[in-house]
Amino acid sequence: MRESFVSTIAIRGHRIQKLFAGDEEVQPGRYYTAAFVTPQGVPQKYGRNRENRSERIIDALRKYLTMHHPVRAELRGTFVAV
Repeated sequence: MRESFVSTIAIRGHRIQKLFAGDEEVQPGRYYTAAFVTPQGVPQKYGRNRENRSERIIDALRKYLTMHHPVRAELRGTFVAV
């Protein structure tokens, strides 16, 4: 499994100019694997091959933290820590 993150390039008060998945700019028409916690914020019309998972988010987080110990959280310049 390749881990990735999504980042955007935008100037405050302006529209998003570029969208990245990992180090690659997102390409129109290409499909990307994604996950979300609930379908409330992601309407059914978006995406394909959607599946409901039986595992709970807290269990998935625990599993991830067990596999990635110690946790590293490098700042990538895509968010401002407050």
